[in-house]
Amino acid sequence: PRYPDTPPIPPIAPMQIENIQINNVTATNSGTLLQLQIDDAMKVDYIRNISLRNIQAFCTQYPRIECSSHHHVSDITFDNVMIDMSGNGPDMEKLLKNTGETIDFMPGHYPIFDNVDNLFFNNVRFKSTHYKKK
Repeated sequence: PRYPDTPPIPPIAPMQIENIQINNVTATNSGTLLQLQIDDAMKVDYIRNISLRNIQAFCTQYPRIECSSHHHVSDITFDNVMIDMSGNGPDMEKLLKNTGETIDFMPGHYPIFDNVDNLFFNNVRFKSTHYKKK
């Protein structure tokens, strides 16, 4: 309960995200390099100017951006990015000990970029397979 003199809660302002740079990173044993999923009811003015440069990622899932056109997601850049889902990354045996005998690197699945304006790829490579412990 609110006291009588307490002002009302102000409305939640729409989310605004911009100018994010991720540079010179080696990510090992990560789930995905980038995942942005926005509920359709979420109030978003814009998400823009996100760049990933000089990235080497050993992942188990493809990058994904899932949103609606009214979220105004734009200007996403992948530059000199290598995403290796082959199961041959550093410390893979350690990951296998923590998760079991088989890791499914989602063969047959694909990157998702729904409703993104100005999506740029420059020197981007995906490597994927199904890995089983020997």
